[in-house]
Amino acid sequence: MRAVCEKISELTLVMLLMTMLLAGCRTSKPQKSLPVTPSEKSEVQNMTFAERFDTIVGQYKDYNCFTAQFKLSVNAPQQISFSGRAYIERNKSIYLSLRKFGMEVARLYVTNDSLVAVDRFNKRYVAESLNDVLVHCPITIGNIQSLLTGQVFEPGDKKPRASHFDIDRQSENGQWIALPKDLPSGFEAGYVFSDEADRLLAFAVKSESTVFLTRYLDYVTSPVGSLAGDVDIRVQGIKIPLEITIDWIWNGSVWNKPSEMKQFVYPDRGYQRIAAGDLLKLLK
Repeated sequence: MRAVCEKISELTLVMLLMTMLLAGCRTSKPQKSLPVTPSEKSEVQNMTFAERFDTIVGQYKDYNCFTAQFKLSVNAPQQISFSGRAYIERNKSIYLSLRKFGMEVARLYVTNDSLVAVDRFNKRYVAESLNDVLVHCPITIGNIQSLLTGQVFEPGDKKPRASHFDIDRQSENGQWIALPKDLPSGFEAGYVFSDEADRLLAFAVKSESTVFLTRYLDYVTSPVGSLAGDVDIRVQGIKIPLEITIDWIWNGSVWNKPSEMKQFVYPDRGYQRIAAGDLLKLLK
């Protein structure tokens, strides 16, 4: 255990995670979460961290697809908000339709090998390899889906298991952390969990120049396990720093009904293609 603690204490990533949590990274809504009963608190505190980790992951249930409404608030590079609907095919695709003033203004479609972002208002789009957009970060479309809904994942297709992580307590913060053991050279990643009821609080991944930070709030119970209601995302180290909040509206979401899925429509000849480096300009 001492070796694990020494490894954890040396990681800049953990400091970044803690800084984000303590700074607040507040959303516009009051912070709330599922209530914690005395029996829940007592039960988790009698388990090892490895058992607690596997219990969290064991509560996840698989699904084929879902649709749900959400609100997307962009806080940087400038402040703007959208309403939207997500069409998610598990391990296959993410289709987000963004609306403003009652009309669709943008579409985002992500698969395992490509990303297409369409600015309908200005008739321009980005179409790039997902690997290039993610700067070769080794995550799959299924990983991104888990990240957006507040569920633990391992980079790639492996099911998360405690034995694949270095896990220990951050006692001064009342939290515990899990760091993946098997990551490509040049990457660090980790999770922060609440010590009170074993709920995921934050995830981060760091490369040489880029830091991706995510914090989770307002968990709800769903047909596929506990899901975050608010997802705060910060990307630092890129040309235009990005800060966004996704407020999921899980009431009314539809699970495992392919007939509810909407097919993505690619831009026609009247659209101008722009470079991936200009992707954030679609938010203006």
